[in-house]
Amino acid sequence: MQPSDSNPSSRVPAKRRIRDRLISREGTDNETLMSNGRLRNHVLLADDDLRETAQVLGDIESFLVKALQALEEPDLDPSKLETIAMDASVTRDTEYLEDSLSNLRRRLFSIAAGLR
Repeated sequence: MQPSDSNPSSRVPAKRRIRDRLISREGTDNETLMSNGRLRNHVLLADDDLRETAQVLGDIESFLVKALQALEEPDLDPSKLETIAMDASVTRDTEYLEDSLSNLRRRLFSIAAGLR
C-alpha cells in the first residue's frame, strides 16, 4: 500500500482531477481509433458521452455536498432539508446520467466490434 492509499481523503483530489480531465479533454488521441474511418464517429460520440457523464456526475456531487452540509449543521433546518430534497435538478441529472452511461456503453461495444 502506498502512503497516499492509507488516507481516503488524499484520494479525493485525484478523482476530481480525473473528472476535470474528462470534462476538459479535447478528444481521443489514439491513432488506431482515429485512423479507422468506420470508428471515428463512434469515438467522437464516446468522447462527448465521457464529457457529459463527467459533468453530470459533478452536478450530482454538488447535490450530495449540499445535503451533507445541511445534515451536519448544528441548527438543523427542516425547511432547508425539504428544499434540498425537492430539488428537481437531481432527478433530471440522475436520468441524464443513466442515458449518458447507456450511450457510452453502447458506443464502447460498437468500437470493440469495429476493432474485430
